[in-house]
Amino acid sequence: MESEREIAAPGFVTEHPELHHYTNFYGLRGIVESNTLWATHFSCLNDSTEVMLLKQPITDILTSRALKAVQTRDGVNRHARRTMEHARNVHNVTDITGNFVEAMFAAAFKGEIIEPLAEPYITSFCAHSPNRSYERENGLLSQWRAYGGDERYCIVF
Repeated sequence: MESEREIAAPGFVTEHPELHHYTNFYGLRGIVESNTLWATHFSCLNDSTEVMLLKQPITDILTSRALKAVQTRDGVNRHARRTMEHARNVHNVTDITGNFVEAMFAAAFKGEIIEPLAEPYITSFCAHSPNRSYERENGLLSQWRAYGGDERYCIVF
């Protein structure tokens, strides 16, 4: 299955009928009192580098599509076709796509030259494997440790 379609796959909801959100007392109280889930700026996450882990999958997907366009010349104008003629080998296309994704991430998240364009805010959920009844009944130890504190809660949607 293509990675860009994995979450929207028809069987996803069937395989994962519940989403779990781990939080502490203050998070739970805020959710209940406001009837709202808030998102956290990615730089304030326990591991803000998680957003950067998207670089490789995005690069892979764009490279695959670019190579397909180079091979079929599908939907490209004359200028793009000439550029593709020079970028026919896989290494050139991979380099070009990698450079594009690096530039996109730098512009979107780092804001070194201009204000960041698309700063992500994240609300974290996880799904437990239906085959692992222990996790479904007791939760994930890593999530309890990371998001719980002294008073720990898991909200199941």
